[in-house]
Amino acid sequence: MEQRDVIWRSRASRTPEYLAGEIQNEVSWKNTDDIPRLFRAFDFQKDSDAKNEALVKLAFGNYADPARRTLITTEAISRLKNFDVNKNPQHAAALDKLLDQNKGTASFVEMVGKFGASKRYPDLLTIAQKQPGEQIGIDAIRVLLDRDQIKLIQEGLGSKDAVSAANTAHALAGAQHDKANGLLLPIVLDTKQDLELRRQATRAVARTKSGALQLIKLAQEKKLSDDLKFAAGSAISTLPWTDIRMKAFDVFPVAKTKANLPIIPITDLVKQKGNAERGKLVFAKQGTCAKCHTVNGEGKNVGPDLSEIGRKLSKEALYESILFPSASISHNYETFVVETKAGAIVTGLLVSKTEKEVTLKDAEALVRTFKTADIESLAKSPISLMPADLHQLITTQELTDVVEYLTTLREVKKK
Repeated sequence: MEQRDVIWRSRASRTPEYLAGEIQNEVSWKNTDDIPRLFRAFDFQKDSDAKNEALVKLAFGNYADPARRTLITTEAISRLKNFDVNKNPQHAAALDKLLDQNKGTASFVEMVGKFGASKRYPDLLTIAQKQPGEQIGIDAIRVLLDRDQIKLIQEGLGSKDAVSAANTAHALAGAQHDKANGLLLPIVLDTKQDLELRRQATRAVARTKSGALQLIKLAQEKKLSDDLKFAAGSAISTLPWTDIRMKAFDVFPVAKTKANLPIIPITDLVKQKGNAERGKLVFAKQGTCAKCHTVNGEGKNVGPDLSEIGRKLSKEALYESILFPSASISHNYETFVVETKAGAIVTGLLVSKTEKEVTLKDAEALVRTFKTADIESLAKSPISLMPADLHQLITTQELTDVVEYLTTLREVKKK
C-alpha cells in the first residue's frame, strides 16, 4: 500500500496536514484523479483547528498552473466552515479573484453564500433572472433569501424589464422558501403590475402549502383575479396534499381537450417534448391559429405577430395564453364592443377612434367603421377576441406540438 493510501485512510490528528502536503505535491498533479480523491478524505476528518488550517493553506496557496490553482482552491474553499475570510486582507483578495474566475458557475453561487460576499449579491440576482428554471438560478435566489436580501429581490421583482421581473418570480417559485410568499402575494393582488409577473408570482405562492391555502381563500372570497385562476389551479394540482388539491378543484378551472379529457397541469405539460414540425401543421390547420396570427408574413393579421413569440414568452405563458386567452391579453390587442343604436353588436380590435367614427377589426380580419352618431356605446371587454375553446379542437399531444413549434419562433425571417 502506498504512503498516499495510508494517509487517505488515516483519521489521526495530523492527517489533515499530511493530506494538504500530498495535494500540494507536484507529483500528485500527474494523476488528476488523485486530487479530488484526497480532498474527499477531508470529509471523513473531524472538524478541528488542524483541519481548518490545512484547508486555508490549500485555499490560499500559490500555484503556478492556473488549472491546478482553480481545482485546489475551489475544492478547499467549499469545505471551509465558520471561516471569516474578511479577517485577512490577503484571503479576501484571493477569494475575490477566485470568484471572478468562477463567475456564473455553481461554485460561484456556493462560495458567495458560504462567505457572505455581499458585493456579489447582485450577480446572484442576475444568475437567477437568466436561469430561473435551472438549479443554479434557484440556488442563487435561495442564497439571497437566506442572507435576507429582501430589498435586492424586491428590486428584481420591480424591474422595468418585464422579463427580468417575471424571471425573478419564476426563480422564487422554484426556491419554495418560507420568505418568498411575503414578497409575492402583494404582486399577485396588484392589478397594476405586469400580468406575466403576476402569473409567475401566483405559481410561486401556489407551490407551498400555506401559499396554496391563501390562494384558495382569495378565490373563494372573489379577491383573486380571474386571469390568475388557471395559473393557481395548475400549480396547486401538482401538490402532494390531496385535501388541498380537492379544495382547489372546486374554485379553479380545468381545461379539457377535444376528447373531453382534462388537460394535465401546465407544470407537467412543460416537461413533455413536442414535435415542432407537427406543431407547425396543427398551427396552420386544426388549431386555426393562422386565421388570426401571422408568422413571418404568413397568416392573418388580427392578433399579435408571433414571429418572435418563442423569445418573448416562456412555455408556461404560451400554454396559459392558449388555454385561457382572456387571462393574458396583450397590450394594444384588447377587445372592444360596439353597440349601435340600431341594436347591432360588433366585437373586435380597436383600429382607430376619432370624433366622427370608430373602426374595429373582427376575428376574421374584416375592418368595419361606424359613425359616432350611430353608436349607442363603446366599451372595452375583458374577454379576448381569441376563442377560449381552441384547445377543445386538438389533443393534448397536438397542444404540446403547437407550443413546441411556438418556442422555435425567435426572429423574423428576412425574405
